[in-house]
Amino acid sequence: MFSCKIQVLNKIVSILLRHGIVVLNIGVPVLPLEISSSNYYELSHNLNFEEELFLCEEATANLMTAEAGLFVAFAASDINIIQYDEEWSVKHCVFPVSLMDARRDIGMNDLNIIDDYNDNVRLEKKLVDYIDVCFEKREASLEKES
Repeated sequence: MFSCKIQVLNKIVSILLRHGIVVLNIGVPVLPLEISSSNYYELSHNLNFEEELFLCEEATANLMTAEAGLFVAFAASDINIIQYDEEWSVKHCVFPVSLMDARRDIGMNDLNIIDDYNDNVRLEKKLVDYIDVCFEKREASLEKES
């Protein structure tokens, strides 16, 4: 599974980097992708949740595994999430519960790319369009504040 996640992330991060998007790969420990780009950074950290959430809030969007230990906490926050795998609570619970469905139901603007991984053109378009929309919304929000 570890190598599978690396392949998936390499593909997604490569698409983002081709479009000039800066990628910060963080984790405890970080999943190393061995990518060489001036727009790619890896940070294995010991930040507390509040500090890590702050980084996610400042990001235009957050690509994260729905199997990560802190996924539930991040799903309860107001960040833009790009979901690339099934939620643990959907796959392993007797009564499946989808936090991503709950987020969608309250109007959160997330992106699910689980079914797009094998269609390179669709995957790239969805990722880039989503980042663009999130960035434009963020810029508009910052302009209102100033």
